[in-house]
Amino acid sequence: MKTLLEPCCIGKFAAIEPDSGDYFVAERMSAAMHEARLKHPDKKFFLVRIGFKAAVTFKNPIPLSL
Repeated sequence: MKTLLEPCCIGKFAAIEPDSGDYFVAERMSAAMHEARLKHPDKKFFLVRIGFKAAVTFKNPIPLSL
């Protein structure tokens, strides 16, 4: 799937339904999930940001001291 989606969709989100292999690509995470849930309302999805290691990142504004 990586070789199929990376050339055209870097930075977009893909919601993947593992059982069927269906996937839904959109500019926004919420749009990809919305399309996925329309077709598979009772399923769980694997969400990725194409070309990135993680779909989302969280940063702590307070420095951690050990």
